[in-house]
Amino acid sequence: EVLLFGRAVTGPGADRGMVFVYRGFATLDEAAAIEPALLYTAPPQRRPVSDRSAVIPLPDGRACVLCRGQLLLWRDGQLHPLALRHPEATSGDVSHPVACGNGAIAWLEDDALCHADLDALVVNRHEPQQMPAGGMTLQSLPRGWLLLGHWHAPHRSLDLGQLWHPGSGQVLRIRHGALDLDSGIQRAWILPDGDLVFGGQLRHVRLGRFDALLGRLPAA
Repeated sequence: EVLLFGRAVTGPGADRGMVFVYRGFATLDEAAAIEPALLYTAPPQRRPVSDRSAVIPLPDGRACVLCRGQLLLWRDGQLHPLALRHPEATSGDVSHPVACGNGAIAWLEDDALCHADLDALVVNRHEPQQMPAGGMTLQSLPRGWLLLGHWHAPHRSLDLGQLWHPGSGQVLRIRHGALDLDSGIQRAWILPDGDLVFGGQLRHVRLGRFDALLGRLPAA
């Protein structure tokens, strides 16, 4: 086991361009010294990146690590850089990486939604329509759905958020008036009873079952 940002998890921890692993954490008492092992140091970037370090557990037991714009795969106690390919030039400023099924991840880059199969190493890239530029967020939802949200209140001509399903190509729009929110959708939670909650800047709304929400939203 490993200590990640003060929490006991299985996998690596990433911070400031370096990735550390804390081995045997669960077997140590509070007085024992914990010596992290440095696994990886990211090379300097040619252009500034946001450097939002993150660890993304996958349902199949693997995990991905985002470190200084580089995505890496944590598997069998080793860290492997991912040679993800896409023909379009991008900044490499990756943010909000999430799991979207077994062996698949998604992230935001240059106001585009990207998702990749970790075995095929092929990136699919989409330019969302009817969403504000800048400030978008991404979160994983049940059964491979992704929530594309926004930190601020978009103009009424734009969507509060969108639901994407990379596996089928479905896109559902969350327009003004569809939910009791007056700002962008910043976060989503699944409650213990299975109900879905969306949160904005000023208000949170309980939406009932996820399936019911899917049935209420128009396709893009």
